[in-house]
This record gives sequence, C-alpha cells and structure tokens, in this order.
Amino acid sequence: MSVSFPNSPETARGHRRSGADRAWAALAAYRDAFTCYSAAVAASSALSRPDWRDTIDLRLTLALTGEPAGLFGFAHFAPGFAGRVRLARAGTDSADEALDRITAALRRAEPVVIAGDARWLPWQHARESAPHWFTVVAHPEGVEVLDALAMRTAHGEQRPTRTVVPIGDLPGLLLSVPVGDPVFALRERFALGDDAGPPVHRYRWAEIGDGPVGPAPQGIRGPDALRVLARHFREHATEPDAYRQVDDLWSVARHRACAVRRAAELGPGSHDWTQRYGRELDRRWAQVAPRAMYAAMSGGAGAPALSDLLDDLAELEQSAAPQLGGST
Repeated sequence: MSVSFPNSPETARGHRRSGADRAWAALAAYRDAFTCYSAAVAASSALSRPDWRDTIDLRLTLALTGEPAGLFGFAHFAPGFAGRVRLARAGTDSADEALDRITAALRRAEPVVIAGDARWLPWQHARESAPHWFTVVAHPEGVEVLDALAMRTAHGEQRPTRTVVPIGDLPGLLLSVPVGDPVFALRERFALGDDAGPPVHRYRWAEIGDGPVGPAPQGIRGPDALRVLARHFREHATEPDAYRQVDDLWSVARHRACAVRRAAELGPGSHDWTQRYGRELDRRWAQVAPRAMYAAMSGGAGAPALSDLLDDLAELEQSAAPQLGGST
C-alpha cells in the first residue's frame, strides 16, 4: 500500500506550527520521570496545549484492581483522564485499515499515539515483546516519532528519541504487543486511567477525538493500594509469580517522580511540599523496583524489606497527598 504526505512549503510551515520544536525540549526535560504511556500522552498534548504539564499532572493517583491469578490492574491516571486529553482509543486486526486510519489522522495534522511493541521499534533495545507507546506526527519527509522516555534496560540505555522515518516504514512500527500475555493485557487495559476492557486487536492506537471512555476501575485507591501491595508480598514472598509485575511498580515510581518534578516547578506554594514530602517520596519510590527484583531473585528473602518500604510509602503518601491537592 502506498502512502505519502505532500512535501511542500505549506506542509513544512504547518509542521513548524505544530509546536514539535517548542515542545520537545520541555518534554525531554521530563525524560527520567516518564513512563512510555505518560511520555506519549504528554507529547500528544504538548503539540496543542502549552499547559500539558498540568494536563498530565498525576498528583499521587493510583487505583489497584484485583485480577485473576494473583495479578493487579494498575491505573495511574484519574478516572476521566482520557476524555480530558481527548484521546480516543482505536483498534483493528487489519494492517491496511490501521495504516489508512492513522495516516488519515496525520493528514488532518493531528498527532497519533501508537500502542506499539518495543520489539519492533528500531530505536528500542528490546529483544522481546513489551508494550511501548509513542507519538507520531506528519512531517514533510515522512512521519516524525516523538518518544521522550529515558531509561536503562538490561540491553542498553534508552534515550529520548525524536526522529523522522520514511512513510514507507510506518507500517513496521504499528504492530501492538500480543494480547495473550495477562500482565501486558492489564497494563494496556488501564493505560489511560479508565477500564477499557481487555485489548483484543493486533493494531491499537489513540487519536484525537471524543470517543467512549470506559468506567472507572473498581478497586482500592491511594495509600490503601500500597498497603494491599505490601500485604501481597508478605503473603506470597516465596512464589516467583508474585513478582511478575515489577515493571508496574517501576511505573508507579516514575509517576511519583513526575508529580514531584511538577510540584517543584510550581513556585513558592509548592516548594514547602517538595522539601517536606517530595524528595523523600522520590528517593523511597526509586528503591521499590530494585527491592522487588532482589526479592524475586533471592527466593523471597528480600520481601519483608519490600513490604515494609511499601507500608512506609503508604504512610508518607497519606500525609503528603492532601498537601499536594489530592490523591485518588
């Protein structure tokens, strides 16, 4: 299938007006406080909203749902978030239909958030499938990828990536992570804060629009969610399957880092909160995923320290959330 965008001065000027140049430096500054989900949503929002930091302001939001096989659903955004950022989920099993619909949105000068698979993305170091969302916009020379996430993996360092790929290479970026992995399926299901239901399509994305928003996740919220996690690791310390969602704990830490970063930017009123709570939240949350990995590798020997840390964080967030402006 042949797809092209007009390479004209008008298109080039339109691209500059899209805000990508202005937005990129601000996005990249959050590189170590993003997950791929928040980075993709932030990039989509930043192209049209100067207040994108407030749009994705997470506070200390977390909802935890109980799922089969000892798993949890993690919802990091508050209910209604997808509607506020005007991202409507879409999906199909047809590669041609996915390409047609995504390029149609790009021709309307709208960004598209691709729910991709890190294994097939050339700027990623992944060797196995894993969910990875990123944003694309039309460009005179093809399609521009905006991926502001930075992280270190076992296979290399992921740096913020802004790159133009030929339009003919776009189909190779669109395949979503397989739906059969229950951990990945839960992550995709709650990625925008609402309960979108289990993913069913091999090609999934979100485009600008006012599509249907799923119900709010039915689960435990705020500090009580952390207490549930602490109890989970105490009760299942020696079970290898108890640690299948370490990456989701890492995501909570990244969202907390984002909230602390934003609070530090908001001026004198938030300075006291940052000094009193924010730095300690950031420091302690950064220890959670490494402790969970150690607990898994040590046959559960590290689980008591992990559970104690999560309980301590629950108490800290109980005190910090009202001062920041709320927690859900």
